Amino acid sequence: MHKVIENYLEEVCAQVKYKKAHSQITNELSSHIYELVDNYVDRGMTEEETTIKAVLQMGNATDIGKELHKTHRPKIEWSILVLVGVTIII
Repeated sequence: MHKVIENYLEEVCAQVKYKKAHSQITNELSSHIYELVDNYVDRGMTEEETTIKAVLQMGNATDIGKELHKTHRPKIEWSILVLVGVTIII
């Protein structure tokens, strides 16, 4: 994997606290980035140019990571929590 892409993905994942989602996020984003790279290569650009341009097109890594954190955080099963609470009270 190209170092620019690797650094971008690490920065995105650094914002996502739920570590189990990192693999899925990395796979999804790298797939999108490599699609962009392929499109730019088809236009005659160099690999270095295409990689940088593709990563820039994805957007700010910190902002993307924060948004993905909102989506990929574990959900609390409130119904189970309420049942446990009621059981403790009884």
